[in-house]
Amino acid sequence: MKNFNVLFINSMFRYFICKKFIPIFISALAIVFLSFGILSGQEKIILSGTVYDDITKKPVDFATIFIPELKIKKRVGLNGEFSIVIPEKGTYDVYVVSTGLGSMQAKVEINGSLARDFIIKPAYVRGATLTVKDEKEKQKVSRKTMTVEELKEVPASFGDSMNALTSMPGIDRTNGGFFGPLVIRGANPYWNRYYIDGIPINEPMHFGGLHAVIANDLMSEIDVYASAFPSKYGGPLAAVIDINTLDTVKEFGGIFDVGLISATTLLKMPIKKTVMDSKGELEEQNSGYFIASGRIGYLTLLIPLIYKLITNNELTYLPEYYDYQFKARYYFDKFNSISFLALGSSDTWKIAYKQVSGKSEYDKGEDPLHIGSNFMFDQSFHNFGTYYTFDTGLFKNTLMAYASLSRQYFYINSGPDAAAWAKDLYMDSKPYIYGIKDNFSFEWIKKVAEIRGAFEYTYYKFMAKGKSLVAMEQRPTGGEPDLGNAGLFTTLPVDLDTVNITYSAFVDNKFTFGDFKFIPGVHWDYLERAKESIVSPRGMASYKFPTETTISLAGGLYKSFFQTNPYFFAQNPEYSTYGNFLQPEKAVHTVAGIEQKYDLYTFSIEGYYNYFYNLAVAYGHLDAKHGFVEGQNSGELKAMGFEIMIRKDKRQGFSDYFGWVSYTYNQSVYRSGITGSVYDKASETYLNEKFDPNGDRWIRNDFERVHTLKLVGGYKWENFTISGRFQLYTSFPFTPIVGNEPPTMVGDRTRYAPVYGTDVNSKHFPVDHRLDIRLSYQSNYKWGYIKWYIEVINAYGYWYTAKDEYFWAFNKPYSSGENPRIKQSDQSLPFIPNFGIEVKF
Repeated sequence: MKNFNVLFINSMFRYFICKKFIPIFISALAIVFLSFGILSGQEKIILSGTVYDDITKKPVDFATIFIPELKIKKRVGLNGEFSIVIPEKGTYDVYVVSTGLGSMQAKVEINGSLARDFIIKPAYVRGATLTVKDEKEKQKVSRKTMTVEELKEVPASFGDSMNALTSMPGIDRTNGGFFGPLVIRGANPYWNRYYIDGIPINEPMHFGGLHAVIANDLMSEIDVYASAFPSKYGGPLAAVIDINTLDTVKEFGGIFDVGLISATTLLKMPIKKTVMDSKGELEEQNSGYFIASGRIGYLTLLIPLIYKLITNNELTYLPEYYDYQFKARYYFDKFNSISFLALGSSDTWKIAYKQVSGKSEYDKGEDPLHIGSNFMFDQSFHNFGTYYTFDTGLFKNTLMAYASLSRQYFYINSGPDAAAWAKDLYMDSKPYIYGIKDNFSFEWIKKVAEIRGAFEYTYYKFMAKGKSLVAMEQRPTGGEPDLGNAGLFTTLPVDLDTVNITYSAFVDNKFTFGDFKFIPGVHWDYLERAKESIVSPRGMASYKFPTETTISLAGGLYKSFFQTNPYFFAQNPEYSTYGNFLQPEKAVHTVAGIEQKYDLYTFSIEGYYNYFYNLAVAYGHLDAKHGFVEGQNSGELKAMGFEIMIRKDKRQGFSDYFGWVSYTYNQSVYRSGITGSVYDKASETYLNEKFDPNGDRWIRNDFERVHTLKLVGGYKWENFTISGRFQLYTSFPFTPIVGNEPPTMVGDRTRYAPVYGTDVNSKHFPVDHRLDIRLSYQSNYKWGYIKWYIEVINAYGYWYTAKDEYFWAFNKPYSSGENPRIKQSDQSLPFIPNFGIEVKF
């Protein structure tokens, strides 16, 4: 939904982030980086690696390694990993045995610490119930999946798995590919939904893009459905990011990761119980586990001190953040189990913009109305889920109850000479979501048909208090709101406590006939406030040829009640109170793809066309049926394009290279559909003839990036892994400035406010590109390993010289070619360093 609170808040957020925080943040990182050295020590001879299943290509959890000559017997750890101390150099027979899969033997020459993986081919069992589930069990088209281990080696992610997702085709960030929420296939990021073990999570990353709010090593896998997602997802309109957490703990262990700006720890331990085996002997068995993890950012502890020592200036706008997670599971028997998940995070950011010594900000062209401004941002959440699972193999049922309790507070107070509407603007919003959901699956025809479904009751209690912006003049068609225009907005007090209730269900059926798979499904939702039901049919079909060629088609109808969208509520709480005079937002997704596999290589191409319509648009007007309303269902967006990807997987057990190259072409256009006038309640008149000059024509969407090329590659050689990422992309569009308002005086300074043209989002910056490099070294020990990593973001310094800022000098009038101008960003250093250490035991 287009709205003015979001427009102004994002404007201020971009100002403080891009012009104030990021340049100093980069400088401070470099200062800290250059203050440290890397330690090294003497190593023992270690044989380490991972045991893999040859069919699924996934790690084997249950396996034992034997070296008869050394009388060594070692069980593999979580995710198939092992680390064995070898007393002396030599050539040894290594046996790997896994119950239910089989065994393998290899002669291994060990002349020093060696990283070596082993692959077991599953045994074929006739007449038994052994079932091997591989990637065919999940939708391929429009779905991108990466394991945490793959994501860790992607450079420029600050060791964070969520950040690394931007290396995949079609996934971007709102601020230059480096910061901000995920933009997927050119759609609005507020239409995406995030889930952790089925629990909705409103803020998956600290400050919208710094770090994930869940520890890397608590995640087992991340599924990204860029569009055309399955029928089990009911709330999203654009894309789904589904995070699955670790669900197996065999022995006590943990991970400690210390990076340049934060530290993370994870501890895990199994729950043991003593049982009697078939021979009447007592033995210990795992009956569950506990996992606890968390992260703390320490930017405020280290960087301000070093920055002051070097520059003699104080740094007053660094963020503080932390998160925590706890998971437990207990198996009553082989069919029944109960589990519990709790996670939360907190982000706080206070910024005070003061005039600094030396050349004044005004002389540099900055807006004098910013001087003396204050900004505060505080968000937190606490999520809880309890699950009871009954699983026989053919039938599975999980009953879950969850709570998602979020809070977001922002305060903006522009400078003393700014317009009244830009002062003391705040909103304290608390979207609380409670739900009960029952998931089931049943294989009713063995290896042919499986039905899956769920029933859900959701209770939304949305509370908010603050001030909301209401447009009083023609809606800004582009660029930033003018802080000096007193008549642009007015503020209305907000004090809401709204309850919405929805009932939801889905059902789909997976039919498998040889190499042909077909999954029809439907999702149903009912919003009690609007007394309205929405039905969303969807489907996916694929066929795999003997040549390892797979063709796929997916699509369907997607609908969403904006009254229950927590992202909209945080900025415009009144939307939660709307009844049936605004209809659900809707979308039609269509995706077709082809995939070809050859050995370790995969080639894929996907084409997509996603049409979003019935979009709610902020528009105050007089409706004949409902009186004065602040919106209407007239917005439309079309996102279309294609993605090409060639991927090379690493050959397990050998030093080998890996990586992928992808190209994405995307067009994303939007129109508001507003052709009427804005109605003023106070005067009961229409304020202007046309509220949106572009309401009846298509314009480029704010998040359209037409061309994107990504190359990610690495090479693993013994204990070293070196990887790199190169990106080349066109910019998001921007609206050109065509003149200036009559000059005004701010104290003794003349201020020229820009006038943006009606040709919205018609210009682009020059093509941007950068190279990121990462090097890691893993030292293996009997108790685990230590991994050092170092990375350089923007390795050859293009950001330092790139002209990617559309700059208006407020101390000068409009002059073609001079003011405004596209200039080099205020980056203090040509590259961003990062390093850290990970200890696993």
